[in-house]
Amino acid sequence: EMLTNTTWDAIRGADGMECAIDQFDENIIYSTSQYGGLKKSYDGGFSWSNIKPVSYSGGWVTPYKIHPNNNNLIVIGYDEIYRSTSAGSAWDSISYNVSGGQSLRSIALAPSDENYIYAATYSTIKVTTDAGNTWTSIKAGLPNYNITDITVSDTDPDHLWVTFSEYSASHKVYESTDRGATWVNITHNNLPNLPVNCIVHQSFSSNNDLYIGTDIGVYYKNDMMSDWTPYMNGLPNVIIKELEIQYAEGTISAATYGRGIWESPLNNLPSEITSSNQLPILMYPNPASNFLHFQIPDNQNISVSFYDLAGKKHIEKKLASKKESVNISGLNTGCYFVEFNNGLGIVVRKKLIITK
Repeated sequence: EMLTNTTWDAIRGADGMECAIDQFDENIIYSTSQYGGLKKSYDGGFSWSNIKPVSYSGGWVTPYKIHPNNNNLIVIGYDEIYRSTSAGSAWDSISYNVSGGQSLRSIALAPSDENYIYAATYSTIKVTTDAGNTWTSIKAGLPNYNITDITVSDTDPDHLWVTFSEYSASHKVYESTDRGATWVNITHNNLPNLPVNCIVHQSFSSNNDLYIGTDIGVYYKNDMMSDWTPYMNGLPNVIIKELEIQYAEGTISAATYGRGIWESPLNNLPSEITSSNQLPILMYPNPASNFLHFQIPDNQNISVSFYDLAGKKHIEKKLASKKESVNISGLNTGCYFVEFNNGLGIVVRKKLIITK
């Protein structure tokens, strides 16, 4: 199903599994069916092409991820892991015996480093820091329960969190700040003794805002809190199978098992995606490639800064005249936030897509 404004339409058959939309082109859609069938649409779901890299079956829900800063980089896990740098046109096997013959269940990509991939079966978890040339097991220090999900910090590729199912009250969520060499149990005391199915880390979050989906709803925690707290006001008492954050809207969506999809504002709206309309600023073209042009009000002392999705600042410039251009040819293809600041507390942030 695809939601357009307020209307849902069926755009593919079979048992629908994981879906994704290209972050820079809403007409490019990826979808999987049972056991790892993978198809791609270039026209908003009207027609589909098979881009599955293998002939055999993967897990019932085969995991795959598009890198958040590079829409050409896709990683998918069957019994082996396949990586594409051409948006699924060609694939390379990058993981001889990573899974030990089991189907992969979870994949996480580090937003700040394209060479990092974390991959897990139910009982194993490994990491590569060189795009799959070598892999290291990071299971030591984790409990022997089913691994359900992995998420990685947007700024630190060595900082990750892992969730578990089973019914062991004290082993639900673990954290590592050294790429899995050591682990800290952050389950604490307030989670129900039910499976934790999914986890997301909120980008642009100085306190590491985390959301988890359990068999009875969503819970939230950050570094300033000693325990998890329910984050499900108005949400049905239902199994949460997946969580996704929409940064442009400042919302989090929860996919449930049998009660549809629900949406909520984020607990802490990331400052990099908030916006004020008190400064009438024109920015064009968008998408852009070599130069970006600005038109600002008279008598305004405005500076402009460019941030990637990991929060790294690439360009900062003072706009000295009402009409000015900035050379952006040195920026890589991708999505950026452009921040305007007049030095008096008024900030405007706009999203920019750069193409080459």
